[in-house]
Amino acid sequence: MIIKQNILINNNNYLKSLSMLNNYLIFKDRLGINYLDLNDPLFTKLLEYCIFYNKFLKNNNPLNIILLRRIKAVSYGFYKELIIAGLGFRLKLNENGFLLLNLGYNHAIALKIPSGIKILVVKGRALIFSLDLIILGCFVDKIIKLRPFNKYKDKGVRLSTTEIKLKEGKKQKV
Repeated sequence: MIIKQNILINNNNYLKSLSMLNNYLIFKDRLGINYLDLNDPLFTKLLEYCIFYNKFLKNNNPLNIILLRRIKAVSYGFYKELIIAGLGFRLKLNENGFLLLNLGYNHAIALKIPSGIKILVVKGRALIFSLDLIILGCFVDKIIKLRPFNKYKDKGVRLSTTEIKLKEGKKQKV
């Protein structure tokens, strides 16, 4: 059952359709379909919280944030950009759905790319895109934990949004 079509979100952005089917709220837009399970215990707790504290009219209530995140996912998607810095550090996409990482260890590391994630690799940078923010964040964190950025050596894997301040090494006495 389609509830509404062409919903104005902000300025000139529209959500193509919002529908409900068997206790699932379904959002459709140009990038795909996203849904919210209304029987999910977390969702029902948030609903109780909003009702109890009368938070429905406020813009920053948790329910509103979840709904807007789902709408943003199907309208724009989420992406994170990784920067790989270091001599010999490389990323390579495999045809079998694996990401091969050479991060200075004596072996290459192969990570299975989760479904719903798309990766573009160009010269020491990787752009990772997904409709699900949680899966995207977990996958990016898994990559960063393999070789965290070292502030002393200017090597490692980091997000492009993180600010770095290189630290000085030990000073030699003359």
